[in-house]
Order: sequence, then structure tokens, then C-alpha cells
Amino acid sequence: MKDDFDWNDDSIEEDLIVPEQKATACYFSNTGVVVIRQNSHNGIDPYVTMRPEYVPLLVLKLQHLFENGMANRRTDGKKSTDVVDDVKPMLIKP
Repeated sequence: MKDDFDWNDDSIEEDLIVPEQKATACYFSNTGVVVIRQNSHNGIDPYVTMRPEYVPLLVLKLQHLFENGMANRRTDGKKSTDVVDDVKPMLIKP
């Protein structure tokens, strides 16, 4: 056991098995906008709202980022192709 463990030290990456990740929800508000919200544990959740007609553009941008290597920055040892397999069951086909 390392008694001098420092969460801010980049060399701990080999010891890190579960990166910190806030719970994230996505839903329609009562006014019809899409809300992406994260749990803050202090009662003031950060969130983004978007009119539904812009959601496809957001999805395209996220796909572009993913396809161009952003997903390769994982800290859990999985490859980006593993991420696709993890997400496939959640995809909604039109």
C-alpha cells in the first residue's frame, strides 16, 4: 500500500481502476427541451438544455469526436471498439 498516495499525480494511472464519473441523465423537460444533467451531490446540478431539433446535430458531432480518437483517451484499459460494444445495446434505431 502506498501511504503517500497523491490523486493529482499522473503516475497513479496504472493504479486507477475506476475513474470518477458523475451520474448523468438525459430527458425531456416539461417545456419539451432535451436536458442533459449531472448529479452534483450538493443540490445544484449542472445541466444543458437543447431544443429537440438540434439533438441530431449534437449526436453527429459526438460521433465525429468519437471516430477521430476522442474515445481512445480511456483510463480503464479498454479499446475504443470495446466502448462501441458497451454502447450498442443502448442505441435507438429509427
